[in-house]
Amino acid sequence: MKKKIVSIVSILTAIIMGTGIIACGDDDDIDNRSTDGEAIVLELKGLSSVFPSQQGSPQTAQMMEVICNTSWTISSTPLWINVDASGGNGNKSVRVWTTDENATGDQRSGIIIVKAGNIEKSIEVKQNPIGGGDNDVFIPISTRTLVVKLTGNATDIAAANVKYAGGNGSRSGNVVTFVNAASNGTVNVTGSGLINQSFAVDFGERSTIVVDVNIVKASTNIVAQVAAETGTNVDNDTNNQTTTGVTGKLNLATNGSIADYSATGTKRDYSLVVYTPAAAPVSSVESGKTYNLTPYAVDCQPEGANFVPAAHIELTVPGVSEIGKNGILFRHAETNEDAQGTNVKEGDIVKGNLPHFSPWGIIVSAQCTGITESSEVIASGALVAGANEVTYGEKCGFEAGDDVKGILTVWLKLLYGATVTKVTKTTSINATGAGSYTISQKTFTATFKAGNKTFQAKYYGQVTAKRK
Repeated sequence: MKKKIVSIVSILTAIIMGTGIIACGDDDDIDNRSTDGEAIVLELKGLSSVFPSQQGSPQTAQMMEVICNTSWTISSTPLWINVDASGGNGNKSVRVWTTDENATGDQRSGIIIVKAGNIEKSIEVKQNPIGGGDNDVFIPISTRTLVVKLTGNATDIAAANVKYAGGNGSRSGNVVTFVNAASNGTVNVTGSGLINQSFAVDFGERSTIVVDVNIVKASTNIVAQVAAETGTNVDNDTNNQTTTGVTGKLNLATNGSIADYSATGTKRDYSLVVYTPAAAPVSSVESGKTYNLTPYAVDCQPEGANFVPAAHIELTVPGVSEIGKNGILFRHAETNEDAQGTNVKEGDIVKGNLPHFSPWGIIVSAQCTGITESSEVIASGALVAGANEVTYGEKCGFEAGDDVKGILTVWLKLLYGATVTKVTKTTSINATGAGSYTISQKTFTATFKAGNKTFQAKYYGQVTAKRK
């Protein structure tokens, strides 16, 4: 009997070893699946334009869109190509640029390889030779230009003083322009009776930055302590409502809130003001990235007051209803503490309860789900032999889709700096003989999703000139 059992065991062992059942699974199959067990998706897009002959930089980069549902790496690039990321997890925009000029005499090409698990995808890159046919010319940063556009009440705008890196710009109406601007510094916007604002600017590889700054006056609607504690509404004043489009109402009686003023000193009067915190635009927008930006700050006084239970506030904010609760955050500006009981109701109403007074922010959380790239001609003309000074209008900022309104328009201003603005620039193009030039500017269309709302915006990128 024992011999039969041993024989059967031996046979089964042989079968198992022969068929590979003893293995935990097919390694190739494991490598072709993402961490959550789904089949790996990997796709590469972009890099549709031929690179100019010169050495490039991050400013002159093209975008390669990596679409993937797991982690990935760039496993190979040509020696004359650089990228700003070696890998990632999920969708990502990767900047690609040339590291040296093409002196080979012929157009050259190479392959970028991206790997996720056992899946490999490749995309071709090309670079024109020096002096070969149509020759793209990168327009270098000759001068940096900062444009600050002031929005709001005309009287308040007139009272605003704007400085960058400690210096004054040239002013025309509501626009302040800083030419030959410092590569980095701080913008300070001050004025009697205004909410003073400051923000950092770093040009990096950019030559032009345009920023919309909403000028807001301190509240004139002051509610005495006793009145506020017995149920009188604390509203933002009419000028503030008109300037921002937001209506706020604070009421201590709603929750029966009892205030502790130990941190406020003698300041016991109540007021409420809403404003858009000024900020420089982000240096680049990336597919797959989520941007939490604050279209509206809510400043309640007396600062330092604490409440038990938390004080109830309601704000009517155009556009929040179509986004919904999942795309709206109501948070403390410094600690990221969430307001208690935050909710978004029909009629564009945001509700919450504030445990203490200090600046709070209404935040839109939106993810960039994709970016498409194109270009448009912004100038053209004739060339003569030698150096040619040419003028063109560089566009900065964004153009929103028709369905974008209210808080999303303000969110896009924070992301891209301002609604589309044309800035006049000059540059020099060298030519060996008579010919012509065309100046083009890259354009991008980004798609975003915030809560229930999907929306798009067109924005502008690097400028190049093509000579014939």
